[in-house]
Amino acid sequence: MASFVILIIVIIAATGMIFAAINMNRNADIKSDQLGSAIKAVENGGKAESTNSGTMTMSFDGHDFSKNITIKTQGNIVYFSETSN
Repeated sequence: MASFVILIIVIIAATGMIFAAINMNRNADIKSDQLGSAIKAVENGGKAESTNSGTMTMSFDGHDFSKNITIKTQGNIVYFSETSN
């Protein structure tokens, strides 16, 4: 009788772990789709919200380069793009 109770507890625990894994996978898939949509929007020049702008200065091999940039937000992605003059 005791082994039957242990077997039932093991089956219930395994079932709970399987359901938890299924739900985690489903949530990861939804978030992956949202991130993929945001990436496509950025690549295609979507209407991202501009949050700030300024000048970025880079130094490479002793030479300084300055670019006017705009910081943008698209979904969960924060990125910068060169401001057109």
